[in-house]
Order: sequence, then structure tokens, then C-alpha cells
Amino acid sequence: MKRKKRVVEWAELYKKQYYLVHVNLEGWGKPTTIKGNIPDIMASKVLDRLVVQVETHDSIDTEEAKNKREAFEDWAKQLPNRKFMLDIV
Repeated sequence: MKRKKRVVEWAELYKKQYYLVHVNLEGWGKPTTIKGNIPDIMASKVLDRLVVQVETHDSIDTEEAKNKREAFEDWAKQLPNRKFMLDIV
């Protein structure tokens, strides 16, 4: 529950900053898949693109979390207007 709450907090923060926000939660538009992985949040404004992934202390070292992190980091490195953020709750 703490993780879901943090995802919504990030989404609302970027929405208030006039980003177009997609969230991997019911009631929001789904983010685009990146190398077969769906990020928690994908936000865009003009040319800027941002991916936020929220993990817990229990999930951060799982194989799934590591694969997502690697995919999102690679995605962000492809263009200077892309950014990846990892938040651990």
C-alpha cells in the first residue's frame, strides 16, 4: 500500500507541473512498454520524457526489479531529454 501511495504522489506531482502522466494503476492511462517492461509512471511535457519506478526495500533486489531498472536506465541513456528515477519506499 505504501508503494501504491507513493506512485500516486509522484503522478499527482508531475500532473500539477503540466506533464502528461500515464500510471500503471487502474484509473490512469497505461504507460508505454519499454523493452517489455511497464514503468510505474511515464510523464511527458514538450520534449521531456520521464520514467519513475517505485520499489520497496523488499522488492528492490528482485530479478524483476533489476530487469526493469536496467531497461529504464538504457531507455533514458538513448536521448538527452529522457530521465529515469528510482524511488525506494
